[in-house]
Amino acid sequence: MTRTEKIALFNRVANSPEVLRSIAPGLEYVDFSSFFNEPRNVMLGDVRGLVVFFTAGNAEYDVHFLLTDALRGSDALCAIRLSLNYMFTARHASVIYGATPRENRACRAIARALGARPVGVTTDFFGRACLKYSIERDKWAILSGNSPAPAKLTKAS
Repeated sequence: MTRTEKIALFNRVANSPEVLRSIAPGLEYVDFSSFFNEPRNVMLGDVRGLVVFFTAGNAEYDVHFLLTDALRGSDALCAIRLSLNYMFTARHASVIYGATPRENRACRAIARALGARPVGVTTDFFGRACLKYSIERDKWAILSGNSPAPAKLTKAS
């Protein structure tokens, strides 16, 4: 896919009504063409939804889910899992984090289902109170079954 095609895909998904109201409430249009100015940024997905990773340096990434109504439920969870797996294995990410608006219960549930844990609070560009979630490569490896030495489960007494 060419750079022009990638920009068109990103902007198409980001500006679909259900995505735009979630990522940029109150705006009529967003342009993410500058995302591709940083070669370490990664965009995965298709017209149904994207998972985008903004590099934060030191193998750390800030993740955002841009999911249209065509990608929901277990299909969305599967797509996000595949994207995280790619980042931790092929791109050697050490940690992936994201800030989720407190009122976005669905996205917070996805973060927990993926094994991410809340690590703090923040405020986004639009002034919304957010919970910051994080997952590290080692934890992902154990949760996804890719660990060379899986943790043993013990029964609590």
